[in-house]
Amino acid sequence: MLAYSVQRLLHGLVIILLVCVATFMVLRLVPACPIEFLTGGEDARIGREVIAAIHARWGLDRPWHEQFLVWLNNMLRGNWGESIVRMGVPVRHMVVEAAQVTATLTGISIAIAVLIAIPSGIIGGARRNSFFDYLLTFGATLGIAIPNFWFALMAIAIFALTLRWLPPFGIRSWEGFILPVLVLATNEMAIFARVMRGSILEVLGQDYIRTAHAKGLAETAVVVRHAARNALLSVVTVIGFRIAFILSGTIAVEVIFAIPGIGRLFMDSIFRLDYQVVQTIVLIMVVLVVVVNLITDLIYAYIDPRIRVA
Repeated sequence: MLAYSVQRLLHGLVIILLVCVATFMVLRLVPACPIEFLTGGEDARIGREVIAAIHARWGLDRPWHEQFLVWLNNMLRGNWGESIVRMGVPVRHMVVEAAQVTATLTGISIAIAVLIAIPSGIIGGARRNSFFDYLLTFGATLGIAIPNFWFALMAIAIFALTLRWLPPFGIRSWEGFILPVLVLATNEMAIFARVMRGSILEVLGQDYIRTAHAKGLAETAVVVRHAARNALLSVVTVIGFRIAFILSGTIAVEVIFAIPGIGRLFMDSIFRLDYQVVQTIVLIMVVLVVVVNLITDLIYAYIDPRIRVA
């Protein structure tokens, strides 16, 4: 188990390093520079000496490999640096402030999705080919197929502009969370419900379920006490993956609803070529994905020892 854990950890570290290098190189290949946002570009009346001093201040006059090594060394020491565009503002402050908003948004969305999707998937799987099962299958397929950005725009058009029930953007009050949570939770509910239904159907065909029926146990007891417990393993795995990957969905949602979270900060920083902020957010995202995958792999290896030698 220890050797397997070390192997998976090393794989994760390699992935993190490769993503960081790729992000760093892509940002430097963009035919623009963040200093242009500070100086006003070619129309600015600033001497070359001042521009050169600004480049030196941020280390942009050094070779790319030196810039990367300096940034990586600072990150390993917990120094996230300062924003290039927002002079004097620590990147840590910007990221932590935005992460709190995103964590609240995603946490509420995941919680609502789990509370609704798990019971729905159990009922749909236990009552196969019923009206509820057909309705659940149709809803899950539709929820997975609809893009988040389109659903967000339609929600604004209907509930904010037409009915005027909810604010179209911002989170100045609790009402501002309703539409973004609705958009994110709908997609997650569709995924969780579909996986839960499939797991229930697979478990209900096992021999020990038939044995439980033969002993005279009630249908509800068999489904809840025996089938649902064993079917939850697949769903828990999917939930772990979605917690990590839901950040990609929040980018479009936060931009559309003008929510000051990680997604919006990430997009704004890309447009402004704020290297420090973009690289830090990418590092946080990839670490989150790798950690969740690592934990999932270790749980599977603990449950099924055959995975360790695969």
